[in-house]
Amino acid sequence: MHTRKKSPRRHTPPQPPTLHSGQRLRMVLNTYGIPPTAFAEWMHVSPQCLNNWFSRGLPVDRVEKLATTLSVSKVWLETGERGR
Repeated sequence: MHTRKKSPRRHTPPQPPTLHSGQRLRMVLNTYGIPPTAFAEWMHVSPQCLNNWFSRGLPVDRVEKLATTLSVSKVWLETGERGR
């Protein structure tokens, strides 16, 4: 009886974690040196609301204004694709 050799397992390199829109917003604010509390005040939202965006992602109806305000691509802010 022939015993089949097992083929070696192919190693798949680990993929970097994908950031969601709230994490990308936090990254942009940090890059520009904008304090989150000041940004929340400027956007007329509570600091808690901004923290929710950081942890849960941005509301769809705010993405375009945020992208324009911060001079980043709407597509990048939403999906992380195409350069900032």
